[in-house]
Amino acid sequence: MEDQEVDVATSLRSELAALQYKRDRLTQEVEEMRSQIRSRDQHCLELQVEAEQLREQAARQNAIISSLKKRVHELEERERNLFAAQGRHEISLQSAQRDIRYSEEKAKELESKVRHLEIELSSEEQKKESARLQFQDFVRRLSGALGVDAVDTSSISAEALVHKASELVQETSRLRSKAHNMNDSLGSVEVDLRTCRENFERAVADKECIQRQSAVQ
Repeated sequence: MEDQEVDVATSLRSELAALQYKRDRLTQEVEEMRSQIRSRDQHCLELQVEAEQLREQAARQNAIISSLKKRVHELEERERNLFAAQGRHEISLQSAQRDIRYSEEKAKELESKVRHLEIELSSEEQKKESARLQFQDFVRRLSGALGVDAVDTSSISAEALVHKASELVQETSRLRSKAHNMNDSLGSVEVDLRTCRENFERAVADKECIQRQSAVQ
């Protein structure tokens, strides 16, 4: 009986030792699991923080992407505007080139006209000089004809020549009037002379007739 009790006690102690070992092991495992859980919780927190940071980065990246898309759209729009402006500039350039060609042709035409006018001006200057010399010669000859003494024809004024010519016209008119009066007087004298001649001829004829009659008697 005692042996059985000893065996039971031994068995119980052995079982208790085994249970204590299991308890200690389970306790250790629980602690390890708690440690793992805490580690996992910490890791989860870290992952949550990292996820939050990643979400923030993603939000920033999305904002950057949105800004870049907007920038790309603006650049594309600017590129289209540049193409359109380039087309307008090409049209303006072509128009400007046409204007330049027209201006160059107009300038050549004007240069030709200027050269032609310069030639005409030179010819007119020569004609003017020739006319001036002819006028001076005419004034010199007219001055000589009018009796105006002048060493230099440039010193003779047109008013002086006109005044001298007016005096000559008046003198000529006076002489013509005098000549007309003299012609009238001469005509009257000629009439009287013819009358006297006729009277003289009649007197001579009467004398001859009387002489013939006297000779007959």
